Amino acid sequence: MIENLERLIVIYEKSSDRLIDEIIIDKNITLGQLKEIFDYGDDEDMLFVYRIANENKDRLERILDIKFDLDKYDYHLDCYLKP
Repeated sequence: MIENLERLIVIYEKSSDRLIDEIIIDKNITLGQLKEIFDYGDDEDMLFVYRIANENKDRLERILDIKFDLDKYDYHLDCYLKP
C-alpha cells in the first residue's frame, strides 16, 4: 500500500465541465470501504480516477454524509500524493 495519499471527491458541473469543489475524504472512509464500494480486490491501491455513479453513490452518501446530484454534476474519486 502506498503511504501519503490523499483521497478526495472531485465535483464538476456537467454543463460546462467547470471544477466546483474538491472534498478530502481520508478521515471519513477507509481504503477497504472504498474497495468494497467500487468492487476492487484487496491488493488494488485504487490509484486511478473512479467515476461515482448510481451503483455506488448511495453507500458513499451514507458514509460521507454527502448528497450527490448526478443529474447536475459529475463526481470522481481521485487521489494525490501528499507533499
